[in-house]
Amino acid sequence: GLLKAIKAFSKKEKFDSLIIETMTEDPMYLNMMKDIGYGKYFSEVQPRDTNIIDMTKTEDEIFAELKGKYRREIRKATKDGYVVTTYNSGTKGVDQFYEIISSVVGRGNFTTYKKDYFQKMFDAMSFDEKNVEVHIIHKQETPDKPLGAYLVLYDQETAYELYGGTNIEGRKNRVGFLL
Repeated sequence: GLLKAIKAFSKKEKFDSLIIETMTEDPMYLNMMKDIGYGKYFSEVQPRDTNIIDMTKTEDEIFAELKGKYRREIRKATKDGYVVTTYNSGTKGVDQFYEIISSVVGRGNFTTYKKDYFQKMFDAMSFDEKNVEVHIIHKQETPDKPLGAYLVLYDQETAYELYGGTNIEGRKNRVGFLL
């Protein structure tokens, strides 16, 4: 099947490792992976949940579907002067994103990739300005002091938060709800 073909390709190309992230805990699937030679990675690369947003809805519809607590946190962050800057090309967004993701890794039970991985992924996916964006949360008056960052992939109908989080100050001020 597909997984055996991926394994054969990986050997042929002399990959050091191949990480397949799944959302399943299904024992049948996990046993099948083990049977064909895949093992558990030493650490989680991403937290277990990825936010997926239906982009066919209006911003008001998406906002209305949020829990009341989240809507309050968003309003508070906006009132307190926190804003989001979006980057869809270049290196500044990835630099700030990596600063944040590195601080998140230090607090969590997972690891991450090096900055060049994120820059290469960002560059490869940004062939169309609507495919991938880095969103940086900061105080309006301090745009070079990021408090949170998210790497988001888009298709025509859906937004996928691939990686992201907030630093300690961002977490304390609960600014992550802005995204």
